[in-house]
Amino acid sequence: MQQAAEWFALLSSGNATDADRLRWQSWLAAAPAHQQAWSYVDAVSQDMAQLQKAVNQDVVSDKLIDAHQRISQRRKLLSLAAFIGLGSISWAVWRHTGLQGKVTAWHADHHTATGTIHALTLPDASQVWLNTASAINIDYSAGLRRIELVQGEVLIATAADAVNRPFVVDTLHGRMQALGTRFSVRLLNEQTRLTVFESAVRVHPAQASDSRLVQSGQQVHFNDQTILAAASALPDGDSWANGVLQAHRMTLAELVAELRRYYRGHIGLADEIAHLRVVGSFRLDDVPRSLQVLETVLPVRVQQTLPWWISIEAD
Repeated sequence: MQQAAEWFALLSSGNATDADRLRWQSWLAAAPAHQQAWSYVDAVSQDMAQLQKAVNQDVVSDKLIDAHQRISQRRKLLSLAAFIGLGSISWAVWRHTGLQGKVTAWHADHHTATGTIHALTLPDASQVWLNTASAINIDYSAGLRRIELVQGEVLIATAADAVNRPFVVDTLHGRMQALGTRFSVRLLNEQTRLTVFESAVRVHPAQASDSRLVQSGQQVHFNDQTILAAASALPDGDSWANGVLQAHRMTLAELVAELRRYYRGHIGLADEIAHLRVVGSFRLDDVPRSLQVLETVLPVRVQQTLPWWISIEAD
């Protein structure tokens, strides 16, 4: 994979000679694995180009909103459909490639891009932090304070309400009711993860008749049917709200999986070093620099072949 990235960097630089292209063709034909690696790198490159276009589209939309020129939901979706060419792809692609989720997130009340963490204060003075690539809808009514987590992760510190309205967070897996607390909610592929840092939160899966009270210092995963066993929560598991990831004897594989959430590109990790343990603090606003720190504490080599391509290999 690293060789494929290096070839891509050379051929995309504009400095490749005819001899370089011949050597690339020879390398490509030498093994099926080379062809697979090249296809992967090329696909990632195209994804990054589309992602940048999507970000630019999103920035334009945000500026229009800030200027109080609110476009109707129908018009937004039509504009987005024209942008990504939905007319030329099938409904199956729309459903199963993640585009549907992206559209929903982009048109939520508040959302963040990859690598961005955003804090906001709600009308009742409760505080909310949106983690990377996250989206929420806010629905405050006369009888209820409701947050819907559409994508990603959110940290919430609730404030007292003058009329004692319940404060709830909904995901597709169920509802969580805060009992004067500080807690985080992360939406995973098949589950929701709740971590309570102060006080308690009551969890009620969408399709279950019972609920459970999760206390401070506990973490649970649940789906729409049931709540899994509680585990201990890391006391600084909310450090991401300050732009820092705290690693407590994480495997290198676990650390890289977390940092990938904040990086617009590819981070490759060699299998033979994935088990190594890591302890330390890692800035989330500069993932390449954070990864470079690994070279000072582990027998690894970190290479950034392209602006969006990082490889971590044994040294």
